[in-house]
Amino acid sequence: MNSRILVVDDQSANLRVLGTVLDVAGYQNVRSLNDSREVLRVVAEFAPDLIMLDLHMPHVDGLEVLDQLATVIPKDDYVPVLVLTGDASSAAKERALSRGAHDFLSKPLNRTEVQLRVRNLLQNRSLHLQLKAQNVSLEQQVRERTDLVEQLERAKAEAERANQAKSEFLSRMSHELRTPLNAILGFAQLLEMSSLNQAQLGWLGHIRKGGQHLLDLINEVLDVARIESGRISVSLQAVTLESAISGALDFINPLANTRGIEVRCPSGPTECSVVADPQRLKQVLLNLLSNAVKYNVEHGKIDIFCDPQTDGFIRIAVSDTGPGISKENQDRLFKPFERLHTEKTYVEGTGLGLSLCRGLMDAMGGRIGVESAPGAGSTFWVELQQASEEASAGLNALSNVAGYSAVDAEVTRFVD
Repeated sequence: MNSRILVVDDQSANLRVLGTVLDVAGYQNVRSLNDSREVLRVVAEFAPDLIMLDLHMPHVDGLEVLDQLATVIPKDDYVPVLVLTGDASSAAKERALSRGAHDFLSKPLNRTEVQLRVRNLLQNRSLHLQLKAQNVSLEQQVRERTDLVEQLERAKAEAERANQAKSEFLSRMSHELRTPLNAILGFAQLLEMSSLNQAQLGWLGHIRKGGQHLLDLINEVLDVARIESGRISVSLQAVTLESAISGALDFINPLANTRGIEVRCPSGPTECSVVADPQRLKQVLLNLLSNAVKYNVEHGKIDIFCDPQTDGFIRIAVSDTGPGISKENQDRLFKPFERLHTEKTYVEGTGLGLSLCRGLMDAMGGRIGVESAPGAGSTFWVELQQASEEASAGLNALSNVAGYSAVDAEVTRFVD
């Protein structure tokens, strides 16, 4: 056994007996000392795991040695002291234990009892060292976790400052860009009413198209920035599917007609209502329908479906007959500025539409997704909570009250 044992006794015969008893028990690392004045020096050099100490010795007795050991052994360390004495009185035992001893044996010593007491004390020492090591490890983990939390908090604060700076920049830039854009688009409309030849009208059309595209990009960037910064709000109310879809189709049908695309009327319970912000829902549907037109084939088809779900939601799906999207690319669709394979097509866009749709659906407590396969077209869908008849009637009635707003009904939701 590797445990270090220091035996202190002024009688050489006792040292030999104890040495033999410990050797028989398998303890090979034993050091004997017959001068109690040398205890502190030997303890510093030998670093024992157990001290066996005679109580009555010349020069410095065992009680004084116990006092000295208390000054050099750290309080968080456990070095057991087994006191050996011929005084078997309870008073002697109490004095030794009160001064720092951990166990007590009376002489004459019993070999078996000595071996058992030594084994138990060394086991306690081993358990103490294991516990100490675990405490050190836990403290290190706590420090590392604390450092990590502080780093994350600093990173979060920096990200929030950067996001705030971005939002402020976009807000200022939007104003600076909108002003000249409005002038460009306004004068382009005025020029269209003047006497221009066909070539000049074509050039003017390019100016209006480019200006409108840039204005759309500014609006989408601003909406995405508001969602990311948590500064966008939605006013939830009961919205009938028929009104939401028909309002979007009024804008989409002319675009679809230019490419010969047939938009087939929605199937399903369009008379039902969902909980949504009317303007934001219209914005989402317009985006999905616009994509279905832009990425469809010439003379293709678009179908709109409304399907109740088992969890109280209603799904609005827009299916097209376009080229379809592979599974590995579908996860990229809802990330900002992701436009798949558009370098090979004529389709214009910003790559922000679907990302904006996801943010708006989250804000309205809804869901958005896609089902597609190459060569089989794509179906983009959104799901919103179905409004109960009572809630629909109540919200619709309140909306006709003068001075009523969605905020008064506590149904305005801010993006977190």
